[in-house]
Order: sequence, then structure tokens, then C-alpha cells
Amino acid sequence: MNSAFSDLYQVLPSDGKTNGMRSSHPFCEVTRPTWESSEGNKVGTCTTPGISGTKGFEPTDRVKGVMARSHFYMTVRYMNKLSCCDRDAVDGAELKPWTVALMLKWNAAFPPEAWEQAFNDRGQKWQKNRNPFIDNLGLAEQLFR
Repeated sequence: MNSAFSDLYQVLPSDGKTNGMRSSHPFCEVTRPTWESSEGNKVGTCTTPGISGTKGFEPTDRVKGVMARSHFYMTVRYMNKLSCCDRDAVDGAELKPWTVALMLKWNAAFPPEAWEQAFNDRGQKWQKNRNPFIDNLGLAEQLFR
């Protein structure tokens, strides 16, 4: 089994209802949701350039930066092995241009908080590696811009 499926930095907790509503829809920005959770997660038509008009999922602001850094980490960590993730957002081992633009936006707008840095420290102990995009906020810009 591909270790990407169990990588600590990709496997994030979610409530069942929200995860079910997300389904396999790509992450995007949704202006007029057809469904919204009590936390602010949204399903609806994407307004993100490059994927607008398709059905997508916008996570709550609280986790947008986490999702962005997870996307960047998985792309670099599992280069040429990535088959686990959002197929609308990933082409082989490369993020599609619209995904890069959106994830860079979320990464900058929602920098790591203390709990995410502590999570990275715990990940180092348990998984023996770190998500460098948590440690260095500018790294995503350097590699993906």
C-alpha cells in the first residue's frame, strides 16, 4: 500500500457528515453554497479561476492554510508516486495551475498557528519527518510560484 494513504500530514480529522458532503469534489472557493456546515464548510459551484462552474468544496477558514500546506507537502514528498489525492487538483505529481494559485493564496492568508507547529513537532517524533511548509511559510512561494 502506498504510504501516502497513511501519511500523518495528509490524514486529517473530519466529521463524517462534512467529509461525506465533500466527497471527491475539488477544493475551491464557493460563493453561493448549496450546503454549508455549522463550521462554515461549503459545497457549491466553484468560483475559483481555472475550475469555475464545477461543483466543489470550500473548507472553513480555520483549515485553509493547513490544507494548502498539506497539498504542497504531498506533492513534494510523493513526487511521481501520488495517486491518493484530489484528481481534479493533481496531474501526475504536479499540482494544476489553478490549484497552485489557490493553495498559495490560502497558505499566505492563513499562516501556521501554534497548534499546527506543535502538530509538526509531534509528527517529527512519530513519523520521523516534518512538513517543511509549516516550518517555512515562504517555501511554497519559492517552489511553486
